[in-house]
Amino acid sequence: MKNNKNKNSSNRCNGKTSKGVRCKGYPTVGSEYCFFHDPKKKNTRRKAQQKGGKTKIDNLSPTNEIEFTSLIESENVRKLLSDTIHQLLMGNIDDKKCRTIGYLAQVTLKSIELATVEKRLTEVESIIDKMEFN
Repeated sequence: MKNNKNKNSSNRCNGKTSKGVRCKGYPTVGSEYCFFHDPKKKNTRRKAQQKGGKTKIDNLSPTNEIEFTSLIESENVRKLLSDTIHQLLMGNIDDKKCRTIGYLAQVTLKSIELATVEKRLTEVESIIDKMEFN
C-alpha cells in the first residue's frame, strides 16, 4: 500500500495565511510547509514570482497583441474585435482587457453610427433648404 503522507488531511502545511488561519495546502516532500510557506524555498519562490510577472507583462505588451488601425470605419472596429478574440484564444491577452476593448468598440460603433446619421441629416436638410427656395 502506498504511503499518502502528504495527502492526509491532518498533514497540512504548518504555514499561516494573512488572516492567521492555518494553510490548507499540502506540504512538499521532506518539508512541513507548502511551496508558498516554506522558508527554505524563499529564493526559489521569489524567482518564480518574478518570472511569472515578466511573462504576464511580456504577453500583454502591445507587440504581442492587436495591430492598431484607425477606428473611424466600422470595418476596422470589426477587425479589432476579430483580432482581440483571436489573441484571447491564443492566450496572449487577458479577459479583462478583452472586456474593455469590447466595451470601447461598442461605444465606437455607436459613435460611427451617430456620425453617419448626422451626416445624412445634414444632407437632407440641405436638400430641403434648396427646395424651399425654388
